[in-house]
Amino acid sequence: MCRRNPTKCTNNPICANCANGTNCANRTNGANRTNRASFANSANCANSAKVGQTPRSARDPQVAPFSHRSNQHGLTLVEMVVVVSIIGLVAAISFPSISSSLESLRLRGATDSIVSFLNGGMNRAERRQQIVEVIISKSENAILLRSTDPGFQRRLDMPEGITIAKIHPEMLSHEETARSYILYPGGTIPRFGVEIANRKGTHRIVRVDPITGVPEVQLQ
Repeated sequence: MCRRNPTKCTNNPICANCANGTNCANRTNGANRTNRASFANSANCANSAKVGQTPRSARDPQVAPFSHRSNQHGLTLVEMVVVVSIIGLVAAISFPSISSSLESLRLRGATDSIVSFLNGGMNRAERRQQIVEVIISKSENAILLRSTDPGFQRRLDMPEGITIAKIHPEMLSHEETARSYILYPGGTIPRFGVEIANRKGTHRIVRVDPITGVPEVQLQ
């Protein structure tokens, strides 16, 4: 439709061409070419600006790649010396408590072994009706069991760090190195005991009660 003279639009060939879209198409193609040219110019300007622009990583050292920074990081000799010193200090502080715990465990284990060993001797005398001899030797640091049966002989050695300190009841007349007690079948069990000690000076006594016939543990 012609904007200048709408009434003569059908008879005017120019307007007819306009109606057919010829001139409008030409104008549209020209506009597209103009837009492409301006876009190309702006792209070239942007590329030229990027070519002359300094990279951000060069301007700001803090934006350097992480892998580059990680390759430069390492453990220095001073840091290693500090770590080793801390480990040595912690080990030196904790060693006394660990050593004391080990000594306590050894003393407890030796006490339980003596109780079980004496119970075995008294049970043999009672059930098999045999005379059993209990020998406590400080010089050998051991306890022995013997009976009238030639094939029966037992020995209990104290573990490392555990010593037999005393034999109860104590004899004031002289220093003895060994003492023996006789267990009779159906008879009264004598009162005796063994006192042991560890390296830390902790003592325990395993004492046999003549009434009950059961070994009891007493802290000293």
